[in-house]
Amino acid sequence: CIKKESSLTVKKVATCFIILVIGVAGSFIMSKVLPVWLYGESLSRAELTADIGGKMKWFINESLINAVNNYNIQPVKIYSWFSSLAILIGLYTIFVGKSGRWKTFIVIAIGIGSYAPNLATKENWAAFRSLVALELIISTLFLIGINSLVSRIFKQAFVCPLIALTIMIIAQYNIINGFIIPQRSEIQALAAEITNKIPKNYTGKLMFDLTDPAYNAFTKTQRYDEFGNISLAAPWALKGMAEEIRIMKGFNFKLSNNVIISEANRCIDDCMVIKTSDAMRRSTINY
Repeated sequence: CIKKESSLTVKKVATCFIILVIGVAGSFIMSKVLPVWLYGESLSRAELTADIGGKMKWFINESLINAVNNYNIQPVKIYSWFSSLAILIGLYTIFVGKSGRWKTFIVIAIGIGSYAPNLATKENWAAFRSLVALELIISTLFLIGINSLVSRIFKQAFVCPLIALTIMIIAQYNIINGFIIPQRSEIQALAAEITNKIPKNYTGKLMFDLTDPAYNAFTKTQRYDEFGNISLAAPWALKGMAEEIRIMKGFNFKLSNNVIISEANRCIDDCMVIKTSDAMRRSTINY
C-alpha cells in the first residue's frame, strides 16, 4: 500500500488496523494475562511503566537510533544522520503519492504500534528481536528514500541481491561476534575452571558464586539482552551449563535445584564452590 502510484482503500486501512490491534493485544495476553492465569503472577519485566516521559526518551535514544542504523547494534553518528535524511525523503515520497497523508499516518502508526508493548513496560531495555518489525519499516523507508535519490541504481539487476547480501553479512556479524563467540567462550571458561578445581571422582554438591560479574571478559559490546550479556551471571543458565559439562567430561558432582550460593542457600556440607567471574577473568586477556 505504500507504492506511490497506488491509492489507499478502506479495506487496506482496515487490514492494517486489525493486524496492529491483534499484534498488540496478543502481546498483552501472552505477557500479562496468561502468566497471571497460569501461575498467579506475571514477570516483573512485564509491569506497566509510570514514567511515560522517561520511556519515550529511552525509546528515541536507544531503540529508534538502533533501527535508524539499519540493524547495526553499534550506532554511528554520521550514518545516523545520513539514514535519517534518507528515511525522511522516503516518508516525503510516500506523502506526495496517492492517498499520501493516510499512507504516511499508517506507516508511522504501525511503526510505533509494533513497538508499543515495549513502550508500555517498566524496564528500560528490551530484546533485540523485538526491534525486527520497527527496523523493517524504517529500513523500507530508507530504501524508498535512496531509490528516490538514485532510482537508476535500483534498476540494475544486481542491486537488490547486493542489499540482501549486505544485510545478511551484518546480521551474521552481530550474531557471531556479539552472541556465539562470547557464549562459547563462557562455557569453555567454565569447563576449564571445573576441570582444574573439581576432581573427577568428587561426588558432592557443586555450587556457584555469581558475585562481581566479568561483563567485558569476551566482548566489549553489550546491547539488549542477547548481545554481550553473560550467561555466567544469569542464575537460570548456570545449572544447564554445568550439567552439560558434567555429562560431556564425565564428572560425578551433583547439582541441586538451586546451584547459586546466597545467605539463604549456603555451601556447607560436602560442597564446593566455583566463582564464575574468576573463571572468565582467567580465560581472557581483557582483564
